[in-house]
Amino acid sequence: MNPTIHDLIHDYLSAAQNCIQQMRDHFKVDDILLARRQGRIPPQGNMPLKYSFHGAGCAFTTSRYSVDADFDQDGECSTFEAWRLMFFAESQPGYYGVLERRDQIEHELQDLERKGMIEKAGNFPNSSFYKLAT
Repeated sequence: MNPTIHDLIHDYLSAAQNCIQQMRDHFKVDDILLARRQGRIPPQGNMPLKYSFHGAGCAFTTSRYSVDADFDQDGECSTFEAWRLMFFAESQPGYYGVLERRDQIEHELQDLERKGMIEKAGNFPNSSFYKLAT
């Protein structure tokens, strides 16, 4: 099987949501970023997954992959960009093939944007973040 950019995006978003849910369950909170800002979650640690907060996001490492996610206003991860997809793909060497290269991911994302399958996230047209088209 040769994973496609669709597979990579789906896997990334699923992995991020899985990690976020594990943190919610472990710390018994609904909004982990708010809980972090309130000091109820340490800035980094191990639960069984390893995590490290940064700005509006968190980097997670499990036994199977690493994923770096930024939170949206609902405390979810619904956006992605080439760098984060590459970081996720590289954490599973060989599985995503050419999609471990940032230039290939950027090319594929631009193609999906032209086709209307993804769109720029937020109010910043120069942002590198995308979301699935609604």
